[in-house]
Amino acid sequence: MHQDVAPMNLLIDPETQRVLLFDFDWAACGQKNLLEGRDDTTGAVFTLYEIITGDGSFANIPHWERKMDRVQNLTEWPSKLKSSDDMQRYLNARNRLT
Repeated sequence: MHQDVAPMNLLIDPETQRVLLFDFDWAACGQKNLLEGRDDTTGAVFTLYEIITGDGSFANIPHWERKMDRVQNLTEWPSKLKSSDDMQRYLNARNRLT
């Protein structure tokens, strides 16, 4: 488990558009040394939300208080970005799923 999935820990290769996760300071193997609220699934949900919407408001919430349903139960994701055609497709797809 990485335990710190966040936009600040992602690198994007501009040539390949490949996303790399780095900064494994909080990483743990198996159940040993897992910190409450630092699971990778929750981190991925909030990271994708922030990247897609440009809304970093959840970043101020401590990791142990972050609950995925805060993002998953939104009827519509706000967009603070100027959307390209590709980004608009992702936003439209997300809004159709809810």
